[in-house]
Parts: sequence; C-alpha cells; structure tokens
Amino acid sequence: FSAEFLWDGNRDYSSWIVLDVAMEFWKRLGPGLSPVHQYCHELLSDGSCYLVNEWKTRLLVPLEMCGSMSLVKLPPDVTSSAIAVLYGPQEQSTTSEEALLSAHAKAVQDCLYERHQVEVPIKVIEGSLWVRLSAAVYNEKADFVALAEAIAAIRKQTD
Repeated sequence: FSAEFLWDGNRDYSSWIVLDVAMEFWKRLGPGLSPVHQYCHELLSDGSCYLVNEWKTRLLVPLEMCGSMSLVKLPPDVTSSAIAVLYGPQEQSTTSEEALLSAHAKAVQDCLYERHQVEVPIKVIEGSLWVRLSAAVYNEKADFVALAEAIAAIRKQTD
C-alpha cells in the first residue's frame, strides 16, 4: 500500500539532472565576474543610485556589498499616499507599530502593482519602508525609471 505513495509525481528533478552541465557552463565563463553577473551588478548599481537620487533617500548597505539585489529607502510620504489612493481616507486601527508598518508595506506594494503594473517587494526595516530591487538579464534601466515614475504618481495623487 505505501509503495503507491512513494512517487507523488509533484517533484521536478530536472534541475538536479542538469546541475553538472550548469556548473560547467559557469566555469567556462572564467574567474571573476562573468558577463552576466557584471551586467546585473552594473544595472543594479545604476538603478539603485538613480532611485536614491530621485527620492533623496539612501541604500541600506553599500553597493559593494550587493550582488544583484539592493534595498532603497522609500520617501516617507509614499505610505500615506498609497493608502489614500487604494482605500481613500480612513482610520487606521492597529495595536502595534510593526503591524501598522506591515500593512503600509502591503498597501504600497499593492498600489504599485494594481495601479502601475510594477511588481516589487516592499519591506519593513529599521521602522521604515524599503523597496527591494533586483537586476537580472531581462531587466533594463527603464524598469527602474518606471518604478520612480510610479512612486512619483502615487505621491502626486494625494497632493
């Protein structure tokens, strides 16, 4: 009876099967930063610096410590703007500041996606909201510009 459930059919082992080939591919690219890693890191650096300048905020850690992901602090007024855009003026009731910030992060993330088709995680760190940026081979500078424009639009809608 238990043998019937030994293989559930929901596991995809293809990544394990091609692991040797994938490792050989990366080895052939040579030591140091491969062109892919270099592109992703340079794009992340450019995009992060662009957003820091646009928003007059800061990075959580120096770019030298980042591979293809970084965290940029959001301007403080974005939270209230996003909540107003999504839900209209309303009373906030919560028992903890952490819960309130988690709700704010969700509101900003939802607003970016629902109103501007921008998908990016919003995180609560040091009692503030941060956008977690990532760069991959399919990204370009225009993606970071679109994020900046979406945040600017959210901020303007409640002025």
